[in-house]
Amino acid sequence: MKKKILIAILLLAVASTCLVACTKDKGSDAESNRAYVNLDINPAIELIADGDNVVTNARGENEDGQVLLYNETGIVGEKLDVAVKKIIELSVDYGYLDEDNKAVSVLVAAQDSVNTEAIQSTVDASITATASAKGLTVSVDHEGAFSLLRRMEEVKAEYPDNAAVQNMSVQKFKLALSVSETCGISIEAAAEINDKDLIEMLKNASDNIEEFATDAYVRAKESASAAYDKAVGLALCGVYSEYCYDRLITEPLTAYYGLVYQMYSAGAVGLGYIANIADYAADTFEYPLDEATAEQVAAIFGLDSCEPLKNADGEVTLASIENYADILFKNSEAGKELETVKSELAAALNEVEAEVKTEIYKLTDEHRELIEQAVTSAKLIADGVEGMISALLDDNIEEQLRTCIADMRAVLTELNTVMANGEFSVEGLKTYVERLDGKAEEYRVKLENELSAEEVAELNEKKANVGEKLTAEKEKTEAAIREAEELARAHLAALKEARKNGAEA
Repeated sequence: MKKKILIAILLLAVASTCLVACTKDKGSDAESNRAYVNLDINPAIELIADGDNVVTNARGENEDGQVLLYNETGIVGEKLDVAVKKIIELSVDYGYLDEDNKAVSVLVAAQDSVNTEAIQSTVDASITATASAKGLTVSVDHEGAFSLLRRMEEVKAEYPDNAAVQNMSVQKFKLALSVSETCGISIEAAAEINDKDLIEMLKNASDNIEEFATDAYVRAKESASAAYDKAVGLALCGVYSEYCYDRLITEPLTAYYGLVYQMYSAGAVGLGYIANIADYAADTFEYPLDEATAEQVAAIFGLDSCEPLKNADGEVTLASIENYADILFKNSEAGKELETVKSELAAALNEVEAEVKTEIYKLTDEHRELIEQAVTSAKLIADGVEGMISALLDDNIEEQLRTCIADMRAVLTELNTVMANGEFSVEGLKTYVERLDGKAEEYRVKLENELSAEEVAELNEKKANVGEKLTAEKEKTEAAIREAEELARAHLAALKEARKNGAEA
């Protein structure tokens, strides 16, 4: 799970909401003694069970997992062994588990080692018994798939001095990785949290994830929401501008703080919108690799062509390569020869992943055009603020305001220069957004410190009414999200039908 746009004025409120979402529901033993179960067949399925071993959440971690679970009953609300039985039956019926793929990786995390072992035994027994009843002998391992182990080694290499990261087992890493991607915290932070709390965070986050939430749906939803957030952010800037403009003569210091806040905040909102929509569109693991890179990877496997590495769209991606590797390695007994292939493949994929990340986080010409428009708008706001200086009267305030305007212009000029001199990345743009956000927050606090409690309440009321004035934008956002949902549902239904027909053929 990739981040959403947070406009500066709503940062605290949104952060508080996220905190509540990731920490609520700590009541009875059944609710607090949860367990996390990951089944990697492929598909990859994530289950959360309560202390009574009843499944409360089931989520497909990849597209195949979403296809498998889509519109299915008999999983959530059932005992863990019953839910696993249903998943294995579906996996066989839809052709995911067959003679070419008859190994299942099981990773379990629970409150303590006793619970973990008991749950693991229950899951293992349900898998083998169900597969046997379907005429298939499967093996179960607890080592983790190749793709997961590669990622774990990457993370440990990134944080060599972090004891919590270095000491993570594959089970803890899988849980921490899922929480990191779903709850929007760093893997380094997740490593410091105990399993019980990680499971609780994941459970509450998973409650809000729709079964049809494909990557395409999430990107469309976040992009639509980002556009609405931008409109809200700019409208809030307008609230501050209007509020402070009325006080230019009577309360020049208040007006000064408000005008500076509005100037920085509007710039941050405009540029932040671009950074986030570019970020949402980037997907390292689904980025199509060039033919030469694909052939290099195929050679490591000893393949004559890249065909086995292609996904349903006929493209070779990091995700499709890892999917092929996961199935190959867990169903093979090639011993040392296999370890050599794993090592060579991991090194190659690490290099490819780094190259892909560099490529996809470049800003496109379309993004550059949007940035230029945002910079122009920010300059116009600075011009407008500068035009009000003469009304402030106080020479000291005038000097401070001119300094802030010069600082704002310097940031925008620097941004233009960096773009003109060469490639500019999404991460690079975010550093400018953070700078403007930081300055905006500094002056928002200064402004509200100048106001009485009644004046703060008045300003907050004006801010609260912003949403009511953006009805058209809200309706447009909701329509875009509904359309994305319809497309996602149709996509999953079509894939499910194709899998069913293929398995029955």
